[in-house]
Amino acid sequence: MKKENDMKNRKMLMELKKVEPMFDKLSDVAYEIVKNVFDDYCTSIDDIIVGDKTVEIVYEYSCRGEYGHESEFVPIEWFDEGFDYEAAYREIKQKEAEAEQKMLEAEQKRKAAAKKAAAARKAKKEYETYLKLKQKYEAGSGAK
Repeated sequence: MKKENDMKNRKMLMELKKVEPMFDKLSDVAYEIVKNVFDDYCTSIDDIIVGDKTVEIVYEYSCRGEYGHESEFVPIEWFDEGFDYEAAYREIKQKEAEAEQKMLEAEQKRKAAAKKAAAARKAKKEYETYLKLKQKYEAGSGAK
């Protein structure tokens, strides 16, 4: 029985061996993507994890004597031959900047509206105080 399992594992290893050259080629593409777009200090690709729409690239970096591992998620299209991933990255960053700008503008509008509402409440309170004082002094001046 044990030999049967060994054969299955051995067959899987042989299949994996066939895939290794493809991994090396894709690893080269992943290295170029990371090096050109995300991290100049990338030294090697540790793993490529393929999802349905994205690819996680796990890489090693070396900067000023520090070594570490990072990962980046990229759309699967970035691995297409001839795809301009640098332009796609710039477009993503531009959209993020525009979204951030819209959020800042919305926050400024919200703060301005809150400030205006606070000023209106203060003015109303001051007017109510004025009316109370006016009523008090008018009543007091009529008694004399």
